Amino acid sequence: MTINHEEALDIQKAICSVIDRLKDAYKAWHPSTTSYALKDVRSCIFEGLLKSLNNYFIALIPLRGIEMTPILSIDSEHTAKSLSAEYLTYCKLAYLLNIWVLVEELFRDIVSHLGLPEKEDPSIKKVIKSCLAVCKLNRWVDFLTILRLMRNSFHNNGVHTSKGEAGTYTWNGESTTFEFGKAISGYFVSEKFLVVEVQ
Repeated sequence: MTINHEEALDIQKAICSVIDRLKDAYKAWHPSTTSYALKDVRSCIFEGLLKSLNNYFIALIPLRGIEMTPILSIDSEHTAKSLSAEYLTYCKLAYLLNIWVLVEELFRDIVSHLGLPEKEDPSIKKVIKSCLAVCKLNRWVDFLTILRLMRNSFHNNGVHTSKGEAGTYTWNGESTTFEFGKAISGYFVSEKFLVVEVQ
């Protein structure tokens, strides 16, 4: 994949479109004390989301066409584009990984507060299913399954390898097919989903 300056700016605009809402949510649950032990779980989650988005935003600065002092001496346009593409891929994967860590932390905290028997089956797939069922939020099952499958593809360089969960998944009218042995592509790897929908 390659990215031009306009696309880098578009991604940053998408990030900016959700930052203020996240800040408001964070402030709503942020306690007056600075003790981490006394922070509301929601405050910790929103703080983590803000940090992940800010890191993604900053990482895109070199791709925006702003004049900067080069760190490397690159002898061809092809090499420069390849490095830019690899850099963007790294940033996107790091962002998605941070988001999933926060999602998993959130659901394990919920399990603990609800007193659900997590120890009987500690897999995050079962933990999420139990939480959503108890809270009557099953409409989020597909969304979280998509996010989990994308995260799991990291182990295989972006290739989907779960035969039992291969198929077409839909969220907000957009669909992508997860095929065994093939790289994940389509709407769910776009910033519209990863930044706007996920936040």
